[in-house]
Amino acid sequence: MIDLHRLNILLVTTPTGAEGKFNLEDTVWVSPSKFIPKTGRSPLRENYPDGVTLTINELIKYNVAQSDGTACDILLELMGGTQRVQQDLEALGIKNMKIATTEMIQVANDTIQYQNWSTPKAMMDFFLAYHNDEYLTDASKAVLDEYLSVSTPWGDKRIKGLLPRETMVAHKTGSSGTYGELTRATNDSGIVILPNGDHMIVSVFLSDAHHSQEERNMIIANVAKSAYDYWTRLLIK
Repeated sequence: MIDLHRLNILLVTTPTGAEGKFNLEDTVWVSPSKFIPKTGRSPLRENYPDGVTLTINELIKYNVAQSDGTACDILLELMGGTQRVQQDLEALGIKNMKIATTEMIQVANDTIQYQNWSTPKAMMDFFLAYHNDEYLTDASKAVLDEYLSVSTPWGDKRIKGLLPRETMVAHKTGSSGTYGELTRATNDSGIVILPNGDHMIVSVFLSDAHHSQEERNMIIANVAKSAYDYWTRLLIK
């Protein structure tokens, strides 16, 4: 299971954005009525409680780099809603991934997030399409590469957690809330650059876990480190 925060990257890489309808410097008024509930993550809501006008570029940064649910929903709306984004996703040939509801709906009830899901393999297929650069302009790719590589306190403890400090990783983390001892989603997916310049795609999802935050992060970090060590040894040979 993976919730919509984990699919934020889709909002800025699907074909709609390449049709000339918007550009990065177009502005959008973000009304307080668009803020997701406080049970959901939204730095935008916290920074601008009275609303704010932001460029699409700024919304993308909030969405991708900070997992902002309000920005997620605004971008979904600009792109035509969940059904349109799902259609664009399928047009990319990505299977076993579903965008069914908005963050506004999802965060209001802890179990609704199960309607938004992906398999780890589907997310790897998505990052492969992203890496192969078949659908984006160079400028759009550069923007996403930057935002996917932003260092964050939580993100640096997952795929990047045990890798050499200088390793470049473009990835998207995701976490649901924790209720009691149950955390429904702790995820990280992305592209790791190996020492010789080759790339490795890693996708690790922990579903319905009762482990601590530190334990969940370390499980993901260990999987990524094992894969990194394996491929690095092969390169040396």
